[in-house]
Amino acid sequence: MKTGEAACTGPLAPYQVPYDVCAWQIPVILNRVFAAKDLGNPLAKSICIRVVFPICCLAPKMNPVSEELRKHPIKLGPRFRRAFLFAAEKHAKQARKASTIPYIAHLMGVASLVFEAGGDEDLAVAALLHDVVEDCGGAPMLKEVRRRFGSRVAKVVDGCTDADTDPKPPWRERKEKYIARLKKENAETRLVSAADKLNNIRSILSDYRASGESVWSRFNGGREGTLWYYRTLRDEFLRDKVNRITRDFDLAVKELESLTAGSTGPSDSQRQSEV
Repeated sequence: MKTGEAACTGPLAPYQVPYDVCAWQIPVILNRVFAAKDLGNPLAKSICIRVVFPICCLAPKMNPVSEELRKHPIKLGPRFRRAFLFAAEKHAKQARKASTIPYIAHLMGVASLVFEAGGDEDLAVAALLHDVVEDCGGAPMLKEVRRRFGSRVAKVVDGCTDADTDPKPPWRERKEKYIARLKKENAETRLVSAADKLNNIRSILSDYRASGESVWSRFNGGREGTLWYYRTLRDEFLRDKVNRITRDFDLAVKELESLTAGSTGPSDSQRQSEV
């Protein structure tokens, strides 16, 4: 705990999480809880719903995004909770790439970034659901999202989806088509997409610092394909007026480029087969 942080009390005490935690720290909380390896404990099981979820709901108040948001905090209704539970249920058996971290941690991280960038409830709901079509049912799932959460949310979710069929098209083809679509998407979809990609590249950076070049073996695009993808996304996002998400995304891409400069990645024959 950093100097000046309030001592942790109550249900989060075992995980050394300060009670005045900000929204951007939600993924940190989750990582600590899941790393504790005591999810059989009812207390640990309930933390996401009883502690982390309320923190996410209060994100606009707790994180100093701007004077405007502090004056007019976003009010969240029951549909945000329904979206959270819906996403948690649909992604229940999924984990982050090459880890045991439940996939909901990523979705919460993306929703937090959207809030911090000034997104409203619909965009936060779309952030929670942005992978549900691609990973949990394809085109029929998009219809369910539209029925449950409305056409605005469904449009953003659709715009963040690079494949709605199983099996998915080859990786490179899929990503090239997604980038071409992104050029035509509205500002709301691009905001949620950028938040998704920022959360992803931050995970890559963290894993690269821990594991080095071996990290690329877990990506269908391998080293060169993954770097190409994030550079191209960065260039596309920066075509618009820079916001806090695209600025941080640019910095993250530059940091990854700096870390990997001079390193020798695996050859194409060593890369994981594209799917």
